[in-house]
Amino acid sequence: MTDTLTLPSHDTVTASLEVLSALGGASDAHGLLTAMFASCAAIRKEAWINSLLSQPSESEDEYIKNAREALERMFVVTQVSLDEGDFAFSLLLPDDESGFETRIDALSSWCQGFIAGLSLVNVDEKSLHDDNVKEAYVDLLNMSCLEYDHEEAGDEEAESAYTELVEYARTAVMILYHSIHLQRQGEQVSTETH
Repeated sequence: MTDTLTLPSHDTVTASLEVLSALGGASDAHGLLTAMFASCAAIRKEAWINSLLSQPSESEDEYIKNAREALERMFVVTQVSLDEGDFAFSLLLPDDESGFETRIDALSSWCQGFIAGLSLVNVDEKSLHDDNVKEAYVDLLNMSCLEYDHEEAGDEEAESAYTELVEYARTAVMILYHSIHLQRQGEQVSTETH
Protein backbone atom coordinates (compact mmCIF):
# COMPACT_ATOMS: atom_id res chain seq x y z
CA MET A 1 0.00 0.00 0.00
CA THR A 2 1.29 3.44 -0.80
CA ASP A 3 1.64 6.11 1.86
CA THR A 4 -1.56 7.76 0.68
CA LEU A 5 -3.35 4.53 1.60
CA THR A 6 -2.21 4.37 5.19
CA LEU A 7 -4.73 4.62 8.01
CA PRO A 8 -4.51 7.82 10.01
CA SER A 9 -3.11 7.16 13.46
CA HIS A 10 -5.34 6.19 16.37
CA ASP A 11 -4.47 9.53 18.01
CA THR A 12 -5.45 11.44 14.87
CA VAL A 13 -8.81 9.69 14.60
CA THR A 14 -9.43 10.13 18.34
CA ALA A 15 -8.72 13.87 18.07
CA SER A 16 -10.91 14.11 14.95
CA LEU A 17 -13.82 12.42 16.69
CA GLU A 18 -13.42 14.80 19.64
CA VAL A 19 -13.40 17.86 17.36
CA LEU A 20 -16.61 16.61 15.73
CA SER A 21 -18.24 15.76 19.09
CA ALA A 22 -18.66 12.22 17.82
CA LEU A 23 -20.19 9.33 19.66
CA GLY A 24 -17.72 6.57 20.49
CA GLY A 25 -14.01 6.19 20.07
CA ALA A 26 -11.54 5.59 17.26
CA SER A 27 -11.19 1.83 17.60
CA ASP A 28 -14.89 1.01 17.88
CA ALA A 29 -15.69 3.39 14.98
CA HIS A 30 -13.13 1.57 12.83
CA GLY A 31 -14.45 -1.83 13.93
CA LEU A 32 -17.98 -0.77 13.02
CA LEU A 33 -16.86 0.57 9.64
CA THR A 34 -14.94 -2.62 8.91
CA ALA A 35 -18.02 -4.70 9.71
CA MET A 36 -20.11 -2.63 7.32
CA PHE A 37 -17.64 -3.30 4.51
CA ALA A 38 -17.33 -6.97 5.48
CA SER A 39 -21.10 -7.41 5.30
CA CYS A 40 -21.34 -5.94 1.77
CA ALA A 41 -23.43 -3.05 3.09
CA ALA A 42 -23.69 -0.12 0.71
CA ILE A 43 -22.20 2.76 2.66
CA ARG A 44 -21.76 6.34 1.58
CA LYS A 45 -18.72 8.03 3.11
CA GLU A 46 -20.59 11.20 4.10
CA ALA A 47 -23.49 9.25 5.62
CA TRP A 48 -21.09 7.12 7.67
CA ILE A 49 -19.26 10.17 9.02
CA ASN A 50 -22.55 11.88 9.86
CA SER A 51 -23.73 8.74 11.68
CA LEU A 52 -20.84 9.17 14.12
CA LEU A 53 -21.73 12.74 15.05
CA SER A 54 -23.83 13.82 17.99
CA GLN A 55 -24.61 17.10 16.23
CA PRO A 56 -24.19 18.59 12.74
CA SER A 57 -20.78 20.08 12.03
CA GLU A 58 -19.99 23.17 9.99
CA SER A 59 -17.36 22.35 7.38
CA GLU A 60 -16.10 25.96 7.14
CA ASP A 61 -14.06 25.60 10.34
CA GLU A 62 -10.48 24.43 9.59
CA TYR A 63 -10.39 22.01 12.56
CA ILE A 64 -13.66 20.43 11.45
CA LYS A 65 -12.48 20.17 7.83
CA ASN A 66 -9.27 18.44 8.98
CA ALA A 67 -11.20 16.11 11.27
CA ARG A 68 -13.60 15.13 8.49
CA GLU A 69 -10.66 14.55 6.13
CA ALA A 70 -9.06 12.16 8.63
CA LEU A 71 -12.32 10.19 8.87
CA GLU A 72 -12.69 10.20 5.08
CA ARG A 73 -9.17 8.82 4.81
CA MET A 74 -9.98 6.10 7.34
CA PHE A 75 -13.06 5.20 5.30
CA VAL A 76 -11.20 4.96 1.98
CA VAL A 77 -8.13 3.18 3.33
CA THR A 78 -10.26 0.62 5.16
CA GLN A 79 -12.34 -0.11 2.07
CA VAL A 80 -9.31 -0.42 -0.22
CA SER A 81 -7.24 -2.48 2.22
CA LEU A 82 -10.07 -4.98 2.73
CA ASP A 83 -10.47 -5.32 -1.02
CA GLU A 84 -6.71 -5.76 -1.51
CA GLY A 85 -6.57 -8.71 0.84
CA ASP A 86 -5.09 -10.16 3.97
CA PHE A 87 -1.86 -8.25 4.39
CA ALA A 88 -3.10 -4.80 3.42
CA PHE A 89 -5.72 -4.57 6.18
CA SER A 90 -4.95 -3.53 9.77
CA LEU A 91 -6.99 -2.67 12.84
CA LEU A 92 -6.96 0.94 14.02
CA LEU A 93 -5.35 0.62 17.44
CA PRO A 94 -3.06 2.78 19.60
CA ASP A 95 0.65 2.49 18.84
CA ASP A 96 2.99 0.30 20.89
CA GLU A 97 4.15 3.27 22.96
CA SER A 98 0.68 3.58 24.46
CA GLY A 99 0.05 1.93 27.79
CA PHE A 100 -0.82 -1.75 27.89
CA GLU A 101 -4.25 -1.04 29.41
CA THR A 102 -5.03 1.48 26.68
CA ARG A 103 -4.12 -1.03 23.97
CA ILE A 104 -6.15 -3.86 25.54
CA ASP A 105 -9.17 -1.58 25.94
CA ALA A 106 -8.86 -0.40 22.33
CA LEU A 107 -8.65 -3.97 21.00
CA SER A 108 -11.73 -4.88 23.00
CA SER A 109 -13.54 -1.76 21.73
CA TRP A 110 -12.51 -2.52 18.15
CA CYS A 111 -14.02 -6.01 18.44
CA GLN A 112 -17.17 -4.59 20.07
CA GLY A 113 -17.60 -2.19 17.15
CA PHE A 114 -17.05 -4.97 14.64
CA ILE A 115 -19.53 -7.36 16.27
CA ALA A 116 -22.09 -4.54 16.66
CA GLY A 117 -21.67 -3.64 12.99
CA LEU A 118 -22.28 -7.23 11.90
CA SER A 119 -25.35 -7.37 14.13
CA LEU A 120 -26.77 -4.27 12.44
CA VAL A 121 -26.84 -6.14 9.13
CA ASN A 122 -28.10 -9.45 10.57
CA VAL A 123 -24.81 -11.31 10.61
CA ASP A 124 -24.35 -13.47 13.66
CA GLU A 125 -23.05 -16.93 14.51
CA LYS A 126 -26.28 -18.60 13.31
CA SER A 127 -26.18 -16.92 9.91
CA LEU A 128 -22.65 -18.17 9.17
CA HIS A 129 -22.40 -21.53 7.41
CA ASP A 130 -18.81 -22.69 7.86
CA ASP A 131 -17.50 -23.90 11.26
CA ASN A 132 -14.18 -22.04 10.85
CA VAL A 133 -16.03 -18.82 10.10
CA LYS A 134 -18.32 -19.31 13.10
CA GLU A 135 -15.23 -19.89 15.25
CA ALA A 136 -13.65 -16.64 13.98
CA TYR A 137 -16.88 -14.79 14.85
CA VAL A 138 -17.08 -16.30 18.35
CA ASP A 139 -13.41 -15.54 18.98
CA LEU A 140 -13.94 -11.88 18.06
CA LEU A 141 -17.03 -11.83 20.26
CA ASN A 142 -14.92 -13.16 23.15
CA MET A 143 -12.16 -10.64 22.41
CA SER A 144 -14.75 -7.88 22.74
CA CYS A 145 -14.85 -8.76 26.45
CA LEU A 146 -11.09 -8.48 27.05
CA GLU A 147 -10.11 -6.86 30.32
CA TYR A 148 -6.89 -5.39 31.57
CA ASP A 149 -5.03 -7.48 34.14
CA HIS A 150 -2.81 -5.26 36.31
CA GLU A 151 -0.59 -8.19 37.24
CA GLU A 152 0.38 -8.83 33.61
CA ALA A 153 0.94 -5.23 32.50
CA GLY A 154 4.31 -4.71 30.85
CA ASP A 155 5.14 -8.36 31.16
CA GLU A 156 6.96 -9.62 28.05
CA GLU A 157 4.62 -12.59 27.82
CA ALA A 158 1.57 -10.31 28.01
CA GLU A 159 3.00 -8.08 25.25
CA SER A 160 3.57 -11.12 23.08
CA ALA A 161 0.06 -12.41 23.77
CA TYR A 162 -1.38 -8.99 22.87
CA THR A 163 0.52 -8.97 19.56
CA GLU A 164 -0.81 -12.45 18.79
CA LEU A 165 -4.38 -11.38 19.64
CA VAL A 166 -4.16 -8.39 17.30
CA GLU A 167 -2.85 -10.57 14.48
CA TYR A 168 -5.49 -13.21 15.16
CA ALA A 169 -8.24 -10.55 15.17
CA ARG A 170 -6.99 -9.23 11.82
CA THR A 171 -6.97 -12.75 10.37
CA ALA A 172 -10.44 -13.52 11.79
CA VAL A 173 -11.79 -10.33 10.21
CA MET A 174 -10.39 -11.33 6.82
CA ILE A 175 -11.90 -14.83 7.18
CA LEU A 176 -15.28 -13.28 7.94
CA TYR A 177 -14.91 -10.68 5.19
CA HIS A 178 -14.20 -13.30 2.49
CA SER A 179 -16.82 -15.74 3.75
CA ILE A 180 -19.60 -13.17 4.07
CA HIS A 181 -18.80 -11.82 0.61
CA LEU A 182 -18.97 -15.31 -0.91
CA GLN A 183 -22.16 -16.09 1.01
CA ARG A 184 -23.86 -12.84 -0.03
CA GLN A 185 -22.78 -13.30 -3.66
CA GLY A 186 -24.24 -16.83 -3.57
CA GLU A 187 -27.50 -15.49 -2.11
CA GLN A 188 -27.64 -12.84 -4.82
CA VAL A 189 -27.09 -15.43 -7.60
CA SER A 190 -29.72 -17.67 -6.01
CA THR A 191 -32.30 -14.86 -5.97
CA GLU A 192 -31.49 -13.87 -9.53
CA THR A 193 -32.04 -17.43 -10.83
CA HIS A 194 -35.41 -17.86 -9.17
